Amino acid sequence: MNILFLMLLMQPNLPDRGLLHRSSGVKSAQPIMFDSTHLYDVLHYDISVVLDMTDGSIQNAWTEVTAVSETDSLSRVNLNFVGLDVDLVWANGSPASYERIGLGANQILSVELGEVISAGDTFTIGVGYHGSSLEGIYYSNYNGGLVYVMSIPWDWTDLPIGARYWFPCRDAFWDKATSELRITVPPGYEVVGNGSFEKVDTVENNLRYHFVESHPIPTWYIVFAVSDYAILSDSFTYGDSTMPIYHWVRHPDSANALVAFSNAPDILTFFSDLFGDKYPFFSEKYGYVKLPPLGWAMENQTNVFWGLNIPGNHYYEIIFAHETSHQWWGCSVTPHSIKDIWLNEGFATYCEALYSDHWQDGISYHDYVVSNIMNYYLGHENYPLGHPYPTYDPPDGAVWTPTTYEKPASVLHMLRHIVGDSVFFDALRFYYSQYKYANANTSQFQAAVEAVSGLTLNWFFDEWLHKAGHPKYECLWSWEEMGTDSFGVHLEVEQVQSSEWNVPVFKMPIDIEIVTESGDSILFVIQDSLRTQDFDFPVSSRPSDLLFDPHNWVLKRATLTGVEESAKYTDVRLRIHPAPFRESMCIEISVEGETLASLGMYDITGRLVRRLLNKKKVSDRYSLKWDGCDNYGRRLSAGIYFCRLQIGHGSSTRQKIEKIVLIP
Repeated sequence: MNILFLMLLMQPNLPDRGLLHRSSGVKSAQPIMFDSTHLYDVLHYDISVVLDMTDGSIQNAWTEVTAVSETDSLSRVNLNFVGLDVDLVWANGSPASYERIGLGANQILSVELGEVISAGDTFTIGVGYHGSSLEGIYYSNYNGGLVYVMSIPWDWTDLPIGARYWFPCRDAFWDKATSELRITVPPGYEVVGNGSFEKVDTVENNLRYHFVESHPIPTWYIVFAVSDYAILSDSFTYGDSTMPIYHWVRHPDSANALVAFSNAPDILTFFSDLFGDKYPFFSEKYGYVKLPPLGWAMENQTNVFWGLNIPGNHYYEIIFAHETSHQWWGCSVTPHSIKDIWLNEGFATYCEALYSDHWQDGISYHDYVVSNIMNYYLGHENYPLGHPYPTYDPPDGAVWTPTTYEKPASVLHMLRHIVGDSVFFDALRFYYSQYKYANANTSQFQAAVEAVSGLTLNWFFDEWLHKAGHPKYECLWSWEEMGTDSFGVHLEVEQVQSSEWNVPVFKMPIDIEIVTESGDSILFVIQDSLRTQDFDFPVSSRPSDLLFDPHNWVLKRATLTGVEESAKYTDVRLRIHPAPFRESMCIEISVEGETLASLGMYDITGRLVRRLLNKKKVSDRYSLKWDGCDNYGRRLSAGIYFCRLQIGHGSSTRQKIEKIVLIP
């Protein structure tokens, strides 16, 4: 699910991307439970609702659930259904016994089938009900009265569970079925629902609107909205066929909406071409539905619910693209579980950059990725837990965040560079073709990319999705003249990110561009995989600059220091006192001239426990203190440690080591 709060940072002068993400609140003490036993599979929902448009309550409703048994001994079925009053229940055309089990969001309607259903046989349960719901179905006096239903992740749970509050269903994240909606309202109102509009009938002076969704749809995408809408018509032609586009808006917004939504056909064409298959619901429709000013948009199947204002321009163009891409990534290919939500949000966020590069008023692909995706994640990776966490299966309270939006979009960007453009888009098309109208998980996406690329990518998916954080590089480069028209460039790369919170040392191919005084630019690719690693490059002209990942293919923070041609050092001294020590000790470095110095404290296993200097320029005499604590301020146990000083760089690196005794 995608909750787009307010507006996308499409250009530097637009509001912060932070408004895109659902804020996390206090979690319920009662976890949300799904029936994961797979005793039956829902095939179809037929939902009929008569609405009271004065308050949004359900005057009466009848929902039929058609399903197939997946066991040879099915005699009872549990449906998610919360709060509303049950009037009667039928099973296979006869009255059925039932009971309400559980409390709150976990309330179950348990139905006796009256017979044993064998595996592969179908059955139908009908439920009549009425009442008012606190969740899932909403009333607003906006636009003269508006009722809408929608599943959004509530502040007390990360899961979209609104469906169970207005119709009985198997409200599991992965479960998909076809659906029909028959919504009855007084004259003067228009109704929009999923799928194709079939007809409107007059029933006892009211109007009954009938919509059919013939493609599988998750329960949390089943929606309708009712208001005094103006309906704007457009169309989308692809190949030799044409599909209707409708927008349900307030009458005063009609003129603005004609402009704001006018690029919908172009967006559909762009993604149809890019993903190798036309809009997934071409046999039905597409469009936008205006809701009250709630501050977000939501990509329900065939209908984007729009809770933002409608300006008479293309200010929200990138949000339209984000939401439209969800029709492929979310509605058609649905994540198997909330653990895989990045397959929704990371894909749609990445599609922003793809469309921005295509759109005449957008910014280039690379600029968009860096300024609006990578940089945003780097500034917010610890939100809201105060520390980094994995993209796959994020912790409670951290599902709808930059770690599941911007970080996986960056992962797709990096993957594109690793496998190459043509292979990357072929892999997306193959993945889509394999799981169209179905469910997919992270392992299946990885397998699809590996099948197309021929590469083994477990290392990549593990470090970027299953582990937390990103690399922080500190780099030092230098050069030496090796002979006539021969120069050696030396690069030291150190990954200095903390290993706390399961942040790994990253293995990544990184582009290195060396610029020479003759005007040449020479591209090398290094395979960096260690905490500290050295690389050497031969060039035939004097180097003038070195660029680390010049095109920003890697999600990272990096500092790069250049040093003039290597100098020679004749004398280095390292003095430590007192020795042994208890509270603190003084370290004095003496060196002739100016150089770069790194100094660290190591335990007897060789593990670095405290870094005191990291490629810092020192000259003549330099002193510092150590308090016996590690890098995180924790007091180390008494024992033997070693102080290692490294000065210089490249072939001129020298080191001194002194033993230290820390006493209790």
